[in-house]
Amino acid sequence: MIDVCVGTLSMEFGDTVAHFNILDAMKHPSNDNYFFFVLSLLMGLLMNMFFILILCMVRNILFYLVFILICPHALIWFGPIRLG
Repeated sequence: MIDVCVGTLSMEFGDTVAHFNILDAMKHPSNDNYFFFVLSLLMGLLMNMFFILILCMVRNILFYLVFILICPHALIWFGPIRLG
């Protein structure tokens, strides 16, 4: 049964009656979605920064290793590898 004045939908399953408020279901979503949107933006930004950091570290290590392979006496100029 649908009561338009009250805005409820009532369904009966045997002895159980379920009431569904149509007006509550049609409300706009709460501001919780804004929190999750901002959280997803921050997580994406952090992941991109971490990815860029890892790429820079790998690039620097590869550059150092190739330079040492080409010019082995460069260890005298640079000293031991220090990561960090």
